[in-house]
Amino acid sequence: MKVGIVEVCEPNHYTAVSALAQTYLVEPQNEVIIFTSDDIKLLFNDLIGKVTIIALDKSQSIEKFLCDIANYGLDRIHINTISKYYREFAKVNWPENVIFTIHNIDLWFENTVPKRLLTLSADIRARPAKAKMSFILFVKDFWRQNYRDTFIRKISKKTYRIIVYSQSQKRYLQKYVRTEKIMVFPFCLHTGYSDLSNDNSRLRFCIPGSVDSQRRNYTELFQALNTQLSTIKKDITIDLLGYIPVDQRFLVEEIKSLISSGFDINYYEGFIDTSEFDRQLAMADIILGNLKVQVNVFRKYGETKETGVTFNIIKSGKPGILPDGYPVDEELKDACMFFTDYDNLGKLILKLNADRDLVDLLKKKAREIVKQYQPENLYHLLEAEK
Repeated sequence: MKVGIVEVCEPNHYTAVSALAQTYLVEPQNEVIIFTSDDIKLLFNDLIGKVTIIALDKSQSIEKFLCDIANYGLDRIHINTISKYYREFAKVNWPENVIFTIHNIDLWFENTVPKRLLTLSADIRARPAKAKMSFILFVKDFWRQNYRDTFIRKISKKTYRIIVYSQSQKRYLQKYVRTEKIMVFPFCLHTGYSDLSNDNSRLRFCIPGSVDSQRRNYTELFQALNTQLSTIKKDITIDLLGYIPVDQRFLVEEIKSLISSGFDINYYEGFIDTSEFDRQLAMADIILGNLKVQVNVFRKYGETKETGVTFNIIKSGKPGILPDGYPVDEELKDACMFFTDYDNLGKLILKLNADRDLVDLLKKKAREIVKQYQPENLYHLLEAEK
């Protein structure tokens, strides 16, 4: 089978491309071709020699590049992300065999004008300094949504499939798409990830993802550190494993204040190199998700979109702590603990710090659970769609 995977929009989604490619390569007869841009191409070094990588020529238009892909004679085309070039993707006459990954269900199937107005109002209240930018994006989204709808109509007339990242997303999408059209395939794989946590003297928590107070609750987390967890500040390390956006730099002073009071906290104001990210993730004992499950008035983690926290649990084979109400898939639940509020989270961290045998047991259980996310154990999900 000759498989094409298209990613020309989001460098941060290269992991999802790699997961698909490595899984298809379980079958030696499969040929995988990645169609991408020059900057994203650099992220696929580990696949060089295993797949063919075709990058957009600077002299070529994106529309011509996409048309060439559609006419390449592929048995299957994965479109991994459409977050720009909406007009170009919508204009192409795609063949029968498109599989499209949807990252934000609400953006593709629920983006009505009343909802956009409510979202605009909420964005302006949350970030008044960015009100002008919010309004510009609101206006631009009218034509973007027209192209999103055009693209969905085109592929819906054919033998298309849609990929989402969890069973809970699939259940949500069934309101709009027939069940047999929806595939669940993970954003990332577990491929024997190195564990560098065995010699930790402190209990090490990793919070992966950009440090953004709109998506994650740093206020209550920092309060819990200052109150409940101040008694064990010498026993724990917290890695804020994501860059801090400019409009969130006010959090830096709060982080520095915690550090000056004796907490061991690592943070990054700029983007993190992938090798450094992986090293810090490998050093973690536990992955902490201080998520706001309801991202905005319509977007909900675990339903309309997934979070990098669960992806990094899979990737690293480490146990996770998530807010109660986050709909984790059944096969991953036993690798996760849940907290009802930040007082409850503080008590849970105190318990884990006092019982390192429990931590070791949870880590061992997580390592076993994530083996099902190895390429050879996922291939049947793709093979079944031939």
